[in-house]
Amino acid sequence: MLKVCLSGPLKAAADGAASVSISAVTIRELLRELVKQYPGMQNQLDDGIAVSVNGQIFRE
Repeated sequence: MLKVCLSGPLKAAADGAASVSISAVTIRELLRELVKQYPGMQNQLDDGIAVSVNGQIFRE
């Protein structure tokens, strides 16, 4: 399980949760799982986001 920290619009789309636990192996899988659990995140993810993994930033 991964601990995913959320802020801004993603936090709002997760009903205000500052973090959620997700099972995923890749960033793409992580994003798919987030949308499954929180469909309201789709718009923000479609606009593009940066993902930080242990301090390293990845952009789609």
